Formats: sequence, structure tokens, C-alpha cells
Amino acid sequence: MNSVLDSLFSILTSQKNTVSKAIAEELIKSYELKKIPNIKDLANSCFVAQSSITKFAKNFGYSGYRELQTKLKMEIHDRKDICISSMTNADDYFQKLEQLIVDTILAFSVYKKHIQDAAEKVLKAEKIFIFSSYVLFNEAQNLYDALLLNSKNVTYSQTMLHNLKIYKQISEKDYVFFLVAGQDTKTLEFIYNSLNINQISHCVILSHSKSFKFVNTKNKIVMDSPFLPHGPEVRKILLNYIIYQFAMQLK
Repeated sequence: MNSVLDSLFSILTSQKNTVSKAIAEELIKSYELKKIPNIKDLANSCFVAQSSITKFAKNFGYSGYRELQTKLKMEIHDRKDICISSMTNADDYFQKLEQLIVDTILAFSVYKKHIQDAAEKVLKAEKIFIFSSYVLFNEAQNLYDALLLNSKNVTYSQTMLHNLKIYKQISEKDYVFFLVAGQDTKTLEFIYNSLNINQISHCVILSHSKSFKFVNTKNKIVMDSPFLPHGPEVRKILLNYIIYQFAMQLK
């Protein structure tokens, strides 16, 4: 998927005097100022109804303007230098990174209810299924081990072809985890879209860039942070923290 900013520029250059062009132009200005407006302020700036803003966002493939707004804010953070690389003093580097990780963990408190809800449903589930991207196999194994320690019936495979068979065994009495990041996630997207996801208890833990591939769920935890770079090393730290919090809820 192209970035939102690239898509906005595409609208700006391909359309003439349309509502969409006016909204795109205003959002690009806001992006440059690093301050994305709420729906009311954006509508007022463009002299359009709030429903026009919602329609614009849905044409992008988002559930509404709030999701588009969040994506733009994350892109601002993605492109912003957090200045760690410019630090020459080792102590400054250590302290800065330490504080950023602490800030990120504190920010994860917004997912407390998601984690508690997942633990409650896992304890009641007949079987638990884990589907993971290649880059998160080690973390998926950690989740698998935590569930086994609690005597749960867990199904997990690192073979994608096998996953395409076992997902058909999932029933409404089961619980499903999706761990999603990296480039090669088509199999997980297919499994997710093939399930009657509204009838099956589940949790999707994923990178920000994949969050718009899994739109029909509220049971979503984004492991990326606005405080840290979005990369595999950082994601592994944060995902293991989430898994640890979840495992502690099973005690």
C-alpha cells in the first residue's frame, strides 16, 4: 500500500477543483506542519460537510477519518528522526533509548483491556490457534510455550501450507492469535479473511503498516510505537513484552 502522503499528492495532481482535491491539499499542508486536524476543523478549513471528510477517508479504504488521521500521524513519526543516531556520547544514547522504551511500555496501557479480554477468553477456549508471519516465528514460539505451560490445547505451525489446512478446523469455541509483520503476510491475510471473524474470538497483534489489512476487528494491538523506529528488532522487544503481560494474566 502506498503511503497516505503519496496518495494525497496523487489526488492533488490528478484532479481539478474537486472536494477531494481540497481535502487532500489541506491534509498535505497539515502534514507539513506536523499537526493533523480533527474532522470538524478539517471540514471547516475545506468548507465542506463532515460527511464529505468521512466519504473521502472511506474512498482510501479506511473505516473513517479517524483511522486515516491515525495513519497520517504515524507516518509523521516514521519520517521523523528521533536523533538517537546523532548522539555521540554512549551514556546519552543509553539513557535516551532507555527512556523511549519506558515511554513506549507506559503507552501500551491503552491495550490493557485487550490483553485481559484475550486471557479470559483463552482460559475458556477449547483450542487455541496461532498464525504468525515468518519474521515473528520466535515470538510466536514464546506465545505457544506460555500457553502450553498453562495446559492449553494449542495448535501452531511454522509451515504456511499446513496453516492453510488447519485453519479450517477452527470453531466458535476456539481462540485465534494472529502475529503479523514484515513483507510476506498474504497467507495470514487470506486465513483472516476466510474466517467468520465476527463469530470467532481472536486477537491480532501487528505492525502499523499491516493494521489496515485487518480492518474488520476491534481486537487489534499495534506493536509499533511513535517513540521508537519501526523495525524488526524493536518489534521483537515490544511483542515479547505484550506476550509476557498476556502470560501473567493466565496465572
